[in-house]
Amino acid sequence: SAVVPHKRGSALVEVATKLDPGSESFVELDTWVHKSKLNARFAATFYLFKRVDPEFRNRIISFWSGDPLNASEVKKCLKEYGESATYKIEATNKRELALQHFQFTPRLITAAGYYGWILLVDEIELIGRYSPLQRAKSYAELARWSGKLSGQQFPGLATVLAIMSNFESEILEEKNDLDEIPRRLTDKGYDELAKHAKRGMQVIQKERVRLKPPDRNAIGHTRDKVRAIY
Repeated sequence: SAVVPHKRGSALVEVATKLDPGSESFVELDTWVHKSKLNARFAATFYLFKRVDPEFRNRIISFWSGDPLNASEVKKCLKEYGESATYKIEATNKRELALQHFQFTPRLITAAGYYGWILLVDEIELIGRYSPLQRAKSYAELARWSGKLSGQQFPGLATVLAIMSNFESEILEEKNDLDEIPRRLTDKGYDELAKHAKRGMQVIQKERVRLKPPDRNAIGHTRDKVRAIY
């Protein structure tokens, strides 16, 4: 999800209203999306955005927000503008398309004049409940969202991940994930996943910032505030 400062409602609707086709940032995004290796849906919808009627424009914004968009709808609209041959709308799986959204959307946000998109991810310690393979995949994703994997950084996107302070001792050390997970993956031939998972564990182990716990005054203030709301 996303929130635009001082605005209510859909974040991407607010972002879209600020897109100016005459601006340098709009032209830069237009150039990038047409040269990128993203699914052609992104370049096609960006081309159509300022040309179509409000109803289909809303469908485009919904797609940018992560909702599905039928390929036949896009092809039909492109045909009306004589651009059927320009954009080859190919099939893609949901996972790959989701990752591509995270490449496109932050650039869209910055093109609208904002600094970027901050993702807040809570309760990373839930990884500890997963099976070894699922923990490995989660560590690899943590490395990705932290921008620690070569070639997988997303300009305009920053991620803040919250985790319990005892995760390192209870999971990485007690369950011996630091050694066991890379070894298991390597034995099964998953060398790249082993490398990425290890990088994710290093983020937890070496790059975390410990938050200052609330003092008695802060706890009292919070209690009084919750009581007043209740």
